Amino acid sequence: MAKYSIVVSRKVEKEIIKLPGHIVKNIGKAIDKLAEDPRPSGSKKLQGTD
Repeated sequence: MAKYSIVVSRKVEKEIIKLPGHIVKNIGKAIDKLAEDPRPSGSKKLQGTD
């Protein structure tokens, strides 16, 4: 399976860095998982987006 690229804006990076270390680590793991599988089971399409 192809690995996707996740782009996070500089503003978001700054906000994430302000969080406690263990939360930053969890966010990093979640982003890595999304790069491997952008539509994990149980996910729902947001309304009003394509």
